[in-house]
Amino acid sequence: MLAQTTQHDVEWVLTLFGTAVGAGTLFLPIQAGLGGIWPLIILSTICFPLVWLSHRALTHLVVTHPAPCELPKVIEDDLGPLAGLTVNILYLVFYLGMVVAYATGMINIAATYIDYQMGMEAIPRPVLSLLIALGVTAIMLAAGERTLLRITSAVVFPLIFALLFLSIYLVPLWDSSILMTIPKGHDLVKSLLLITPILIFSMDFSPVCAMLAISYRKHYPDARMAMRHSDRAVYWNSLLLLVFLLFFVLSCVLATRPQDLLFARVHNIDVLTLLSLAMHPTILRMAFPLLAFATILHSYFVVFLGARAGVVTLLDRIKHQRSHPDGQHTLEWIATLLIALPLWLLAFADPSILAIMGMLAAPIVALVCYAMPVYVFRRIPRLSIYRDRASTLVLATGIFIMCSYFIGTWI
Repeated sequence: MLAQTTQHDVEWVLTLFGTAVGAGTLFLPIQAGLGGIWPLIILSTICFPLVWLSHRALTHLVVTHPAPCELPKVIEDDLGPLAGLTVNILYLVFYLGMVVAYATGMINIAATYIDYQMGMEAIPRPVLSLLIALGVTAIMLAAGERTLLRITSAVVFPLIFALLFLSIYLVPLWDSSILMTIPKGHDLVKSLLLITPILIFSMDFSPVCAMLAISYRKHYPDARMAMRHSDRAVYWNSLLLLVFLLFFVLSCVLATRPQDLLFARVHNIDVLTLLSLAMHPTILRMAFPLLAFATILHSYFVVFLGARAGVVTLLDRIKHQRSHPDGQHTLEWIATLLIALPLWLLAFADPSILAIMGMLAAPIVALVCYAMPVYVFRRIPRLSIYRDRASTLVLATGIFIMCSYFIGTWI
């Protein structure tokens, strides 16, 4: 019997969609456009079922647990404390890496804006980095977690609508001759290897799958009914993500020249900042970098809160107890400073944002979301019913994602 779509399902589809669309969306066109448009089109035909099956499997881990809880606790109950700690550390490394990437993105947007849009003398990068770091960190310390969560929830859909408007606005600027350029042999393989992890990262919503499963188990105490509805939410969100991302990326790539995309990769900037350099309407020339900065800042807040929560959890584990609310607030301040200061120093060095996504973020996503559920299904008796042929494909995809960017960079 098929589950009927409910308001709860619709709300969760929108929540998953809003969580997944972020700063990664702005860098995907840079990597995709460098290899021509056809590798992306090829990948788009196969990535939807893979994203859907992998995130569905991850959700099943939680929704079928006797007492649904966060993923590290589920893994700890099934595989032991060391496995749970490993998942915690993987998530922490993921969040820390993305903090560096997004901090770098904000610095580069600000530097480009000052230089090209405002026509002012460039501010030395150490000074600019310090000013942005102090400003963003001060906001986080002053606002608090609840306020930041309200802000990120309130701005996510206006940002998405702005990106959709941009995609439509660029349609008259499309250069269809790009469609005639089909990479062959070595170039096609290299493009597929480099684009795949960035695309998978851009479509990832695994960090919120546990919340999805917990919510459905509370809504439907029967695990089978909760699973049917959560599967529906994951399915429609995966499809919606693919359509949105494909339209956005195609629109951006078809409206830019390959040499411009190469300029963006060399200068480590996003596609909106790149497009602003060629925009003639002054309002759009000024607005595009601001939209990019707002999108990356939104994603920065989300990953920073995740990183801080991971640090606090590890500190609690070291103390072998849960902190008192007052002590928790102190730990959050300490964790904020411990994360912000060294990571902004790394961002000052201007590491490649695409490399961080392809070599760090995407492999962790592949390990946690693609490989781990398949392993647990085969290891835990209560999950044996989820062993199927599709799980082998998901596992193979995860292994491919973990090494594809490294191979694509090397060949």
